[in-house]
Amino acid sequence: MTDSSLFKPAVYDREKFAAPWPNHFIDRMGVDPSLVGQFRQAVDDACDERAIQVFLTQAPVLLAHQILGGGHGRWVFAKPRLGSEVIPDFMLCGMDSDGYHWTLVELENPRYPALTQSGEQSAKLTHAIGQVKDWRIWLRKNCGYAQNQLGFVQLDAEFRGIVILGRRRDLNPDHQEHYRELSRDNITVMSYDRLLAVTAGAAKAQIQPVESSQNGESGARIAKAEAGSDSLSDPGEEQGG
Repeated sequence: MTDSSLFKPAVYDREKFAAPWPNHFIDRMGVDPSLVGQFRQAVDDACDERAIQVFLTQAPVLLAHQILGGGHGRWVFAKPRLGSEVIPDFMLCGMDSDGYHWTLVELENPRYPALTQSGEQSAKLTHAIGQVKDWRIWLRKNCGYAQNQLGFVQLDAEFRGIVILGRRRDLNPDHQEHYRELSRDNITVMSYDRLLAVTAGAAKAQIQPVESSQNGESGARIAKAEAGSDSLSDPGEEQGG
């Protein structure tokens, strides 16, 4: 006789999966379509990044789809204080069989473009990328403190960086190659429209990003599909960045 107990569904143990940061754990990756609409409105209305920071702090699942390697758990930290002057807007963490993977996010004004009218990197973007590099410098000197005293397991200077600023409509299609070159040194530059496209795609599909999307392919496909007739894609969308 077959033991029916062998076929009982596994019980979801939230406490086990949420450790070591239960207050920051994302246990539901589904995105309510109405939430995406509210986020789009918040981005459209924002005069700077502060209102967007508040919105994403209250709805961290919208950022969780940017997490790499989250098959065993995902966490989102808003304004974590690493040092007295080292405070990323968000830190994202995903765990898989290889350990913890960290992404640090810098939000900038959606009304500031990444490129100037002549196709040069804007001063605002230069400052934002400088912020990410400053975090790396700090972590090279204080990695042990961040891991052992602050408890950010395996966080080091090799984290992935994301800078979010501007809108696609403000980018000149003739500068697409210049825009793509902005993402380098493990720092991804994206528009708010790309973030919106990924979250909208997740809301429609109501599925988690595939584990194999550590190179960003699933998010890239969603963003590309959502772009529709938008001829100017964010950098890396055609290359899985």
